[in-house]
Amino acid sequence: MLDLCRDKYRLLSLLRRNGIDAPLSYPVRDLKQVTKIFQQLRGGRPLWCRVRSGAGALGALPVQTPEQARSWIRYWKEMRGVPVAAFVLSEYLPGRDFGCQSVWKDGKLVLIKTYERLSYLGMGSQPSRFSSVAALAKTVFEAKVVDTCARAIKLIDARASGVFSVDLKEDVRGIPCITEIGVGRFSSATNIFDLVGKHNMAKTFVELARGRKVKIEDSYDAAPDWYMMRDLDGAPRIFHASQFADNIRTTWQGAASGRGRLKTTGRGSGWRTFKSTRG
Repeated sequence: MLDLCRDKYRLLSLLRRNGIDAPLSYPVRDLKQVTKIFQQLRGGRPLWCRVRSGAGALGALPVQTPEQARSWIRYWKEMRGVPVAAFVLSEYLPGRDFGCQSVWKDGKLVLIKTYERLSYLGMGSQPSRFSSVAALAKTVFEAKVVDTCARAIKLIDARASGVFSVDLKEDVRGIPCITEIGVGRFSSATNIFDLVGKHNMAKTFVELARGRKVKIEDSYDAAPDWYMMRDLDGAPRIFHASQFADNIRTTWQGAASGRGRLKTTGRGSGWRTFKSTRG
């Protein structure tokens, strides 16, 4: 199971053969084959070019033409020592980006949660502009995502136990498609799963590992509209959508005289004078 999930092409091929939504993909065996793959993946452009293993969008790039794909793969081979056969070309998924984490015991789904990535850490320095690490994430209720993930995990291990982290993106029809599955590890966004909802996922995992009984009536613990924001210089912050305007009040004065003042209330409040753009 671990070897299967490490190889994204093998995993996606297995899922598609069993009727589970995943992007149509072809392995790159040599650079001469790239043009043929573009023809096989006829339809919209770009295509998604990436390394078959690894995390953090390793070697990933949207490519519009065969020459772009060949140049990108050639660069990684010459500069990073990554062989041509380590790459895969897939249909591009333009829709929403989901993360789904679940805990299983002896083939039974115990707890599952979902979130959507809204922006990414290091986005400006990533050629692909995407990453598995979200700078801003939001909890969501997505029954289709849960169903797809549960079916996939049961397929790869009918007696699944432990934690599974699944990444999905919507295709052009809005159908969430699995792009990879992480086995035996919590995702980098695990804080939003542990601190939001009725059940702490890490605690549930530990209790099951120690042989304790866990009583969870509804395995899908959905608590929509909680956000997690994080950057490189601070701890993650979690807040609900209802808190967006807490402790903020603005007052516009002095427009006629060409000057105004912005007043904020709450911690660190005070008056700031600014020049009006009017007049």
